[in-house]
Amino acid sequence: MDAAQLLAHYQTAKEKRIVLSFMGIVTQEIMVEYGKLIQQQEGLTLNSRQILFGTFIELAQNIIRYSAERAGPADAVRGVGLVLVSEQETTFTVSAGNLVAPATADLLREQLTALSVMSPEELKQLARERRKSGPPAGSRGAGLGLIEINRRASSPPEFDFSPFGDQLFFSLSVKIAKGTPL
Repeated sequence: MDAAQLLAHYQTAKEKRIVLSFMGIVTQEIMVEYGKLIQQQEGLTLNSRQILFGTFIELAQNIIRYSAERAGPADAVRGVGLVLVSEQETTFTVSAGNLVAPATADLLREQLTALSVMSPEELKQLARERRKSGPPAGSRGAGLGLIEINRRASSPPEFDFSPFGDQLFFSLSVKIAKGTPL
């Protein structure tokens, strides 16, 4: 990247009020360190800070577990992706993007669409049921991530799948209200 491109990137980040940006191999260690930065954001209630942190962790874990692009030493291959946190007047937005296979995109689209129309009480009930029943087949976590993301969001998360070679670039953006109670 030359000086003009770097300046343009800086200006865009400043205009969009980007408070955190990471692109590359996502690891537990990176999540912890960036998580510390998120927990230091000003203008947030304690509850909002916890929700912002939890959402960041969920999105980063999804990259680690499910990104179709993998990198790292053979004994510690991790997902590759992009995580951004930006600030608006009344919200923070946590955004993540990574490559996924078309079949994965179909499953994610179904899940996210179904969750986006659920009421807060329905999401709470679904989370309770999932905790009792355990993770769905093929899940590499507890199976609660997308449910919890939807529960924490101040509006339904926005998602998209854009063609990228023989895969799709999955983007997910979650708005977190600055004054959100738990």
